[in-house]
Amino acid sequence: MILRPGIRPALVAAHVSRRRGRGGVTTGRGGAVPPSVPPSKSIALLFHIQTATIFPEAIIHDSTMYYQITVGAIGNCFWEVYCRYSDFLSLHEKITYLITSFEIQAKFPPRHWFSFLFPPTDEEKSFRHKGLEIWLSELISIATGSCRPREASTFDVNQLKDCLTEFLEFNENFANALKSTEEEGSGGTIPSIEKVVAKEEGTA
Repeated sequence: MILRPGIRPALVAAHVSRRRGRGGVTTGRGGAVPPSVPPSKSIALLFHIQTATIFPEAIIHDSTMYYQITVGAIGNCFWEVYCRYSDFLSLHEKITYLITSFEIQAKFPPRHWFSFLFPPTDEEKSFRHKGLEIWLSELISIATGSCRPREASTFDVNQLKDCLTEFLEFNENFANALKSTEEEGSGGTIPSIEKVVAKEEGTA
């Protein structure tokens, strides 16, 4: 697939063959989707992210802890994103709010309450790191179709794909990573933590 500026590759709908179903309803390119079927569930969105590995050691910048995530996508593409625990928590809350009847085996690691008074131990930090990685990996497995969540009668995988695409900054990085892989045989460039912080503060 050729990527061009302004195109959201993760949100390109898969091809649906043109056919005429019961009642004379036409579906496919340019056709109408039956009103009883929500568009997001009638056509599966493409999802190119395959893995997300969190670096064992967190990065401390200006007293703020960041987790370095290596994202792997199709075409042997890789890039790095930096996220705080609060970013993971926001993703967790968003998924819980958007996707009803959603339950997975991995449990989201809880907050470290009063950490400014009682800093978490190395064991607690390691538990959180492993918990976040297992939780995120299971979400990706569900998005790629490797497994299904429990109690998923009203589950819409396209909403999960959207959430992960935004969280792992797919649209901002995949095209450059793919170009870098084709030209140099390696993954995408790794942004420095300073650039990430500048972006968050609006000074980039």
